Amino acid sequence: MKCIIVDDEALAVDLLAKYVGLIPDLNLLDSFTDPFKALQYIYNNEVDLIFLDIDMPDIDGFDFMQLVEGKVKLLPFFILTTGQPQYSLDGYEFNVTSYLLKPIPKEKFIKAVQKVAQLKSTYSLPLNKEVGSDYIFVQTENKGKLLRVNFKDINYVEGEKNNISIYTENDRIVLSRNLKDLEDQLPKHLFARINRSYIISIDKISSIENEKVIIQRKDKHIPINIGITFKERFYKQIESAIFTKKIL
Repeated sequence: MKCIIVDDEALAVDLLAKYVGLIPDLNLLDSFTDPFKALQYIYNNEVDLIFLDIDMPDIDGFDFMQLVEGKVKLLPFFILTTGQPQYSLDGYEFNVTSYLLKPIPKEKFIKAVQKVAQLKSTYSLPLNKEVGSDYIFVQTENKGKLLRVNFKDINYVEGEKNNISIYTENDRIVLSRNLKDLEDQLPKHLFARINRSYIISIDKISSIENEKVIIQRKDKHIPINIGITFKERFYKQIESAIFTKKIL
């Protein structure tokens, strides 16, 4: 795995680089004490894994991940490092797999990298979508089984940590994938991401009211909040759907 280190403390960078050197399957491309230089590097180079400090003076780790999202073809995995024990494992939409509390023990570092390697092995099986097709093949929790899911059958998709759930009219399909990964595979004229945790089918919208999308599923109406950072893009998609007579 190709990795980089981003930490404003030189000593922390040196320790992580030393640990990386102990694992043959890791290739350290570069290390940065300036997060903005790191961003420029990521935008122009393929990176699989980023060791990222949360507590940086100019930009914290969470803002850093937001600046990476949507700017790269494949979202890298993140292992976050911090000297503060109060953080909990949120930010799952950014492929965060572990928090390492400084000073970082070698054993915990190796365990975190092993977790990424296992997830990457699962993710290496691509979501199979042919150009112009109206379906997608996904790998379910049963290893070796690929399931065909028709776009017209999807009501909405929910992301939670390192799993996503695809809700159809009658089923829930659980995948060990990242929500952003699936979002890139779904046609934009049929699906819209409306917050950090949900992608909805535009055709399954019953109504839009009070900053919520109401999705029809069976005999239920399911309200889902429209996130502030996704609001403008979502309404542009709705305007496009109106223009193309998807919504009358």
